[in-house]
Amino acid sequence: MSIKIEPARIDDYPSFLDVFFEICELHRINVPWKFNEPNSEIFSKKYYLELLNNKDAFFIMAKYSDEVVGYILAIKRSSFDNPIFRSRTYVSIDDLVVKNDYQKMGIGTLLMDKLEE
Repeated sequence: MSIKIEPARIDDYPSFLDVFFEICELHRINVPWKFNEPNSEIFSKKYYLELLNNKDAFFIMAKYSDEVVGYILAIKRSSFDNPIFRSRTYVSIDDLVVKNDYQKMGIGTLLMDKLEE
């Protein structure tokens, strides 16, 4: 099985939503006290486009035959000096998701490796 790891593109949006809603449903079923049933606007196309244009966002897709089967979304952030911590720049991983049918194949590792590049 050949998995492609590449930056998110606008035409990935519909296939990305399949992955996103799968993880939302998993959260809702397993932690119902915390998660609501998602609606179609939960990850709007407008927000998706904002991420694609955000120079501090790392939005990477894992694809099998042009179908998105996983993704990682990380954001570069900065903290300011305070009495305890020095200022720094770091990357925070917001999402790392692989569709259930594609888990245990190393796709999450491939996504993390690409992010580290």
